[in-house]
Amino acid sequence: MPLASCLTGNMMRIQRNDVVPATASAHWVAGATTLAECLDQLGAPLDVWAVPDGGILMAWYGSDNSGWTLTFSVPVGRALDVSASYSDVQEEDEGVVLFFDADLNLIRWVEGKVADLVREKARPTFVE
Repeated sequence: MPLASCLTGNMMRIQRNDVVPATASAHWVAGATTLAECLDQLGAPLDVWAVPDGGILMAWYGSDNSGWTLTFSVPVGRALDVSASYSDVQEEDEGVVLFFDADLNLIRWVEGKVADLVREKARPTFVE
């Protein structure tokens, strides 16, 4: 009895949040750019943390990725299939974390993969 097998392929695109433009930081100046200017440019942040010195951290991130997914399946019994799949679609968000002082002036920023930038989320802090 010949065995049938199946190979399927999909082109996928995954979009999550808005991707931060690569040129976003071109006009930022540490100590001079304000929170209001950053909010005008980037919109509302996705994450906000209070820091002990009265400053805040804000994060913007997103992804827009596409690629192929392949799946191969072979039946090995009446009700049993063996399958393997491969995907080259990356789901890592890229973004930026901005650091503001107590006067809400931008003091520094870091860009890259969000998982590398923000390893652990801080506990929420009540802000009046």
